[in-house]
Amino acid sequence: MGVLLAVGLASTGCMRSEQCASIQDCFRGEVCQAGVCVATLGPEDTDVDERDVDESDGGLIDDADTPDADADDGGEEPDTPIDPDTIYQGALVLESPADVDAAQSYREVTGDVIFRVNVAESPALELPLLERVHGSVQIDTLSQTSSISLPSLEQIDASLSIRSNSALRSINAPVLRLVQQDLEVIASGAESLYLPKLAQVQGTVRLMNNAELASLNLPLLESIAGDFIALSSSSLTGVTLSSLHRVGGSVQVMQAEIQRLDLSALVEVGGALSIQMLPELTSLALSALQTQGEHAPGPHLFLSALPKLHTLEMAALEEVHGKLMISDVDALTGLNLPVLIRVGGEMSVVSNDVLASVTLTALEEVVGNLVLSGNPMLSTLTLPAITSVQELNITANESLSWCEIEAVVASLRGAGWQGVASLSGNLSNTCP
Repeated sequence: MGVLLAVGLASTGCMRSEQCASIQDCFRGEVCQAGVCVATLGPEDTDVDERDVDESDGGLIDDADTPDADADDGGEEPDTPIDPDTIYQGALVLESPADVDAAQSYREVTGDVIFRVNVAESPALELPLLERVHGSVQIDTLSQTSSISLPSLEQIDASLSIRSNSALRSINAPVLRLVQQDLEVIASGAESLYLPKLAQVQGTVRLMNNAELASLNLPLLESIAGDFIALSSSSLTGVTLSSLHRVGGSVQVMQAEIQRLDLSALVEVGGALSIQMLPELTSLALSALQTQGEHAPGPHLFLSALPKLHTLEMAALEEVHGKLMISDVDALTGLNLPVLIRVGGEMSVVSNDVLASVTLTALEEVVGNLVLSGNPMLSTLTLPAITSVQELNITANESLSWCEIEAVVASLRGAGWQGVASLSGNLSNTCP
C-alpha cells in the first residue's frame, strides 16, 4: 500500500513546476533532477509524511485519523459485571442457618434454590430480597422448619416443589406472579397455600396427599398450561380460583372436604374434567365453561359421588369432546345444559336420587350411547333437537312417563335414526 500511495505522490511531484538547484529546495521524499523536484520510490519513502496507512482500505483512508479497530475505544458496551453480593451463580443449597444468613442479600439465583435446613433452632427461614430464581425452588423433606418466607420473589423460571415437609405450616410468597414449570405441594404439613399475585403456571398444578391443607387461595391465577390436580387432601375445605379462565390439560378435584368450588371464570379445559368423591360439596360453578376435552385423546367430563351437590352451573357448555357422565349426585334436582350441542362419546345420567328434570334443549348428537338410568324421581326429559345417538338406553326411571320417552324416540326416528333403543323399567309403557 505504501507503493500505491507513493505512486500517487510521484504523479503529483511530476506535475510540480518547482525549480530546484539542489535537494534542499525539494520536499522530503523528493530529489532534484534536471532542475525539477521529483518523488523517489525508494524503501525509505514508503512511510509518507510519517503517517500510517491501513492496507485494508486500498490506501484511501489515512490511519492517523482512523481509530485502530483493535483499540479499546469504548464503542462496544462491556458486559455488566455480576455483583456477587446480589446474584448467586449456580445452585444455592441451604443446609444450615449459616447458609441462610449468607444468602440474605441475594436478589437472583441463576440455578436452583434448595432448602435442606433441618435444625430446631431455625424453624422460620427467610430470604427477604430474593426476586428471581432461574431454576427451581425445592422445599423437600423438612421435619423441623415450620415456615418459609420469600417476600420479594416474583418469578421462578422452572418449578416450585414442596414435598414431604412434615413440620411446614406456612409458605409466604406474596408477590410471586409466574412459575414457568410446575407448582406442586405433595405430602406436606402446610395448612394453607396463599399466592395472591400468582397469574400464570406454565406447567401443572399438583396438590396431593396433604392431610393438613385446609385452604387453597390463588385469586389472580388466570391460566395453567398443564393440569390442575387436587387429590386426597382430606382437610381441604376452601378453594379460590376465581380468575382461572383456561386449563390446557385436565382438571381433577377428588377426595377433599370442599364445600363450594368456584370455577366461574373457566372457559376452556383442554383435557378431562373430573369432579368426584367430594362428600361435602354443595355448589359447583362452571358457568363460563364452553368447551372441554378438545386437546386431549379420550377426554371425559365426570361429575360423580357428590352426595350434597344441589347447585350446578354449566349454562355455557357447548361441546364435550369425550364422555359425559353425571352420577350419584344425590341432591341435584335439575340438570340444565341449554347450549350443549354435541357429546363426543357416551353420555350417561345415572343413579341420581332426586333428579327430577333433564333439559338438553340444543343437544343434537351423542357419538356414543345416550344412557338415562336409575333416576327414581326423573319425570321431565327434554331433548327436542336430538338427531343422532349410537344406542338409546332409558331404563329404571320409575317416575318417567312413556310420553316423555316417546318424544325423544320420535325426534331420532324423524332424523332417520335406526339404532337400538332399550326403554324398560320406567313409569309405564303407554302414553295417553
